[in-house]
Amino acid sequence: MKMTSDILEQSSFRDPSGFLFWRDGTLYRQINQLYQNNYQLLFDSGLYNELVDRELLVPHDEVEIEPPEPNAAYRIISTEHTSTRTRMIFGMISFSLLFFFSSIVLKSIS
Repeated sequence: MKMTSDILEQSSFRDPSGFLFWRDGTLYRQINQLYQNNYQLLFDSGLYNELVDRELLVPHDEVEIEPPEPNAAYRIISTEHTSTRTRMIFGMISFSLLFFFSSIVLKSIS
């Protein structure tokens, strides 16, 4: 029996690679299986570390919590603890945009 109350972030409903959701006051992102290869390439290519080092991407952690949509889920991530909720929101949104644009770039070079 699911005891959590998830609130889906309305701004991420168009993203097939995943979505943002709130649980117990914390913002998370579910990365769907559809995006598994691109997510892994983000790390394997070194792009994630490069963007974090240049402070162009807020770092995140993979977390072990029950996904809101388990049949579609690959990973659940959350940004590192930050001092303000606003930074978390913009960090997760920038991460969503990075996924979107990186998939376009990856498709164009493959």
